[in-house]
Amino acid sequence: MAERVPDFWRSLNGLALASDDSGRLRRGQWPGFYARVIPVRNLRVMDKFNKLILAWLAVIAGALIVVAALWPKESRPSAPEQRDRQRQIARARVHAAGGWDVLRKECADLAALGKPEFYWSGINMGTRPKLPPGIARLNPQEVVVRAAPGEPPMARLKLFGLQFADGRTTPYYGLWIVCGPAPEDFAPKLDRRANPGLSQVVKINKQVFEIF
Repeated sequence: MAERVPDFWRSLNGLALASDDSGRLRRGQWPGFYARVIPVRNLRVMDKFNKLILAWLAVIAGALIVVAALWPKESRPSAPEQRDRQRQIARARVHAAGGWDVLRKECADLAALGKPEFYWSGINMGTRPKLPPGIARLNPQEVVVRAAPGEPPMARLKLFGLQFADGRTTPYYGLWIVCGPAPEDFAPKLDRRANPGLSQVVKINKQVFEIF
């Protein structure tokens, strides 16, 4: 004797189940196929099983939220602390390169190549030019030598500045070295539209500035 099935299960997922006037199931069709009639007692077991699975998933999700809230956050140094550390590393690299005079001469040699712009990237695509030994000892991420409108040729050496996929960032820090004659009070202009995120230019000595 066929069992009665609630109307809910008849329309579940668009399944068209035909029945007679008594509500007993008979053979119906899913588009292109004959529907397989599932006994009501099996549907009740499936319903209980689904509720159990949902309850366990809710417990696991709650546990993950609690663990994420209580997990100790990695302490990161503040921006000023990172800046001080970057300065210390930069000074050590300048000393290893032979000092400011060596770097100024090498930057002037790059500017004297006669190109509108000298560009070197830390990402080697197989076509980048070779750096002079002193500048190479600075371990730069990027080197650009060009003359901005109204300014003498200048080497822009980017030493730090990264953004990671997880949202962590390393603040930008660079050295800009004037490669030609300039007034004693010269200071490069910082175009914040072309250099978003940079805010300060600090003179280190004649013809050398730090940018961050």
